[in-house]
Amino acid sequence: MISIIGPDWPSKRALAAAVAGLPGNLRVSWGASAPGAVNGGPRKNATEQLQAFKDARVACPEFTTDLRIAKQWVKEGHLVFGRRLEHTQGNDIVGPRHPAWARRQFWVKVIRDVADEWRVHVFNGRSIARGHKVQTSPPHRRMPVRNRKNGWTMEHKTDPPETVREAAKAAVKACGYDFGAVDLMVDQAGKVYVLEVNRAPGLDDYTASKYAEAIGKAARRAAA
Repeated sequence: MISIIGPDWPSKRALAAAVAGLPGNLRVSWGASAPGAVNGGPRKNATEQLQAFKDARVACPEFTTDLRIAKQWVKEGHLVFGRRLEHTQGNDIVGPRHPAWARRQFWVKVIRDVADEWRVHVFNGRSIARGHKVQTSPPHRRMPVRNRKNGWTMEHKTDPPETVREAAKAAVKACGYDFGAVDLMVDQAGKVYVLEVNRAPGLDDYTASKYAEAIGKAARRAAA
C-alpha cells in the first residue's frame, strides 16, 4: 500500500486520491517528519533553505536576520521585504513602510528586474512538472508579489529554460530533500534565482497526477 503521511491539507488529500490503487508498499511524507518515509527527513525553514542555497552556490536573493543590516539596505535604496520563517503564498511579505516590517524574522533584498517566475517540481533528481506564473486578473497589492492573491496563476503548457530546471534540481539537493516544488525567478539578463522549496505544495489535477506517477515509479523500484 502507498500511504501519504502528513497534515490533512487539501494537497495531501488530492495526492492520496491520486495514488489510491497504485501497487507497491511505500510511505511518503507530505510536509511531516516521518523517519524512513520518502522525504521524511528534517525540514529546513526559510532562512535555513536560503543558507543551504548559498552554501551550495545556488543563486538566491540576498537575505539577513539582522534588522540593522536590513535598515542599511533600505538606506542604500534597495527594496527590502520583511518575512516570517513560516509562510504560505507570500502572505507574510511586507515592505519597509509597513508597521510590522521591523518585527519580521528575516529580510530579503527584492530582485527588481524580474522577467519570469516558475515553479518546478523535482522528484528524486528529476523535473516532473512545471508551472509558469502568468497574471490573469488585476493586482490587489502595489507590491511586486506574484501570488494568487495578487492576480497570478500557474499555467503548465510552457516549458522553462533548462537553466531553470537545473537550478530547481540543485535547490532540492541542497536542502537534502527527496522531492519538492521549487519557486524560481529569472531576471531580464536570464539569471536564475531560487526563492524556496516547498515539501508539500498545493496541487491541481496536473501536478497531482505527476506526483502520483513519480511515486508509483519509486514504489516499483523499491519492490524490485
